Amino acid sequence: MAAQLVDMLGMSLDEATNFLDMAGGDVEAAMNLYFSMMNEAGPDPMLTQQVPGFDAPEWWGLVWPDQKPPPESWAQQGLRLDPEMFGIPQHKNGPCGVLAVVQAVLAAQSDQELSPTMTVTDEAVAAALSAIIGQCCPAQVGDQSCALALWPQDQTQVVPKVEMVKRGAELTASILANMTDFTEPGGVLLLVYSCLLTRTPEQVRKDLASEMENGPLILAPTFVCSMPLMGLMMRGQARGSISAYSPIGGQPTDWPPALGVGLLSFSEVDSQIPVCDTLKTPAKNVWVLHGGDHFTVGYSSQDVLSSEFLLWQYNGLPPGGPRTCRISVCSQGVAPAAAPGPRQETFLAPVPGQVEGVVQCDADDKKQRPGEWNTWRYEVVLAVSDPDCSLYGKGRERTEHDPEPTIFDLGEAPGADRPWRCASCYRGRFKTMCFGQNAAGAMVCEHCNKPQAEAGWSLWVGYDELPPGKQAGVTAQHAPKIISLLATKWPGCSLDFHGEPHPSV
Repeated sequence: MAAQLVDMLGMSLDEATNFLDMAGGDVEAAMNLYFSMMNEAGPDPMLTQQVPGFDAPEWWGLVWPDQKPPPESWAQQGLRLDPEMFGIPQHKNGPCGVLAVVQAVLAAQSDQELSPTMTVTDEAVAAALSAIIGQCCPAQVGDQSCALALWPQDQTQVVPKVEMVKRGAELTASILANMTDFTEPGGVLLLVYSCLLTRTPEQVRKDLASEMENGPLILAPTFVCSMPLMGLMMRGQARGSISAYSPIGGQPTDWPPALGVGLLSFSEVDSQIPVCDTLKTPAKNVWVLHGGDHFTVGYSSQDVLSSEFLLWQYNGLPPGGPRTCRISVCSQGVAPAAAPGPRQETFLAPVPGQVEGVVQCDADDKKQRPGEWNTWRYEVVLAVSDPDCSLYGKGRERTEHDPEPTIFDLGEAPGADRPWRCASCYRGRFKTMCFGQNAAGAMVCEHCNKPQAEAGWSLWVGYDELPPGKQAGVTAQHAPKIISLLATKWPGCSLDFHGEPHPSV
C-alpha cells in the first residue's frame, strides 16, 4: 500500500509509511490526510526558484506556481480513453479536474445511451476538445481565432508551439490531425495551454481579478486544479465561483449553459451555500463531481427526476480507480432552485432543549458496526436559554414555515459510576479549548468549578433521534462522501452500490 502512495504522490517510502500509519492503514484516508496537511502548509518557498536553462514564456506564471518544467503528474498525463470502459485513466494526482471535464463533455455531446461501455471515436474526442477550447474565445463575433497548443517536433515537450485556428470545424479538424499530441503523455497540458492562450493571458488575469484571485491555475504544493481552472474548462472564463449567490452582497448569480455539463460540490455541504442552478441542473444528465480534493464524473441516461434511477460514477485515479461504479439512487425529489433575491440569513438560534451540537459517535458502536453510521449512538449537548444572544447569536426570526424543533429532556444526572461531560465547558470550547470531560463521581466540574446540576451534562441518543440537520452533519462526517455529495442534488436520497465498495469522490 505504501508503494501506491509513492507512485501516486511522489513521496518517499518512509513518508508514505508514516501517512499510512497515521491513517490506520487506509490508503484513501492517507491521501486525504496528505492533501489537508499540504494545503495547511502552503507552498514551498523553493517553488519560486527558476530552473537554470529553462526559459519560461511570459504566461507561464498564470498556470504554474514556479518557473520550472511541469511536474510528472501533468507531463505524463494524456487524454487517451480506457479501451475497457468509458473514462480516462489518471496516473498520478493533479490533473483530475481537467480529465473530468473532458469526459463530461464527451458524455454531454454523445448521441449514444450513456453507459460504461459506450464507444468514443477520435472524431468525438476532437469535437469535445474543440468545444472546450472554442468557448474560451473572447470574441463572440468577428474574428474567432483560437490558439491551438501543440508539441514542436524539434524540442522537448515543455513549451508548446501555437497555431491560430478558426473556431468551429477548422479547430476540430486541426485537433483531429494532431490527435496523438493530445492522447499521448503531456496531452492534458496542451488542452490547458490552448484554453489559456485562446482566452488570452490578459483576459484570464481580468477573470481572476474579478473574483479577487491572481492565480496560478494549478496550485502548489500538490499541483491540483484550482476552481478558476475548472471555470476556464467548463465555461470559458477563469472564474471559479460556483455559488448561487455572490460572495459580496449575496445577490443571485448563475453560470451560462456553456457545454451542458453540471457540477456538484462537497463545498455546498461544508458552506451550506447552494451551488448555482445551471450547475445543479445541466442540459444533460452529466455532472463533474467535486469531492473537495478530487474530481470525478457522474452521468445517467435515465430520468433523474423519477423516484428511482441509475447513476454511473467514474474515477480514474488509484487506489479507488480506474473504476466505474453503478449506483442506484432512491430519490425523494430534487433540491429546489436557489431562492430569488439576495441570500437570506438561514441560521436559527437553538431553543432550550434542542440539540445544540453533536460531540462524537459512540466508539464501541463504530468498532462493532463499521460504516453503519446511521445505527450508531451520538453524544449531544442540549441548548440552554440565551436571552442576551451571547451563546448562539441572534439568528433570524422563526416563522410558521419552520419545522418545530425536537426538544429533549436532560433527565437524571449521570450516576457516580460513569464519567460525564460538562455542557457549560463544551459550549465555551472554542475559547478555552476545554471539552469538559469529568471523572465518574465528580459532583463539581473540575474545569469550571460549577456544580453538576448548574453546568449540565451531555446525553447519548440514537441516529434516528437526531434532528434532520444533525443527521446530515454526522452523515457528512462519517458516511462515504458520495452520499452527502449526491444529497446536494437529491436531498434525503439513499444509494445502493450493489454489493460493491462505495466509490471515492
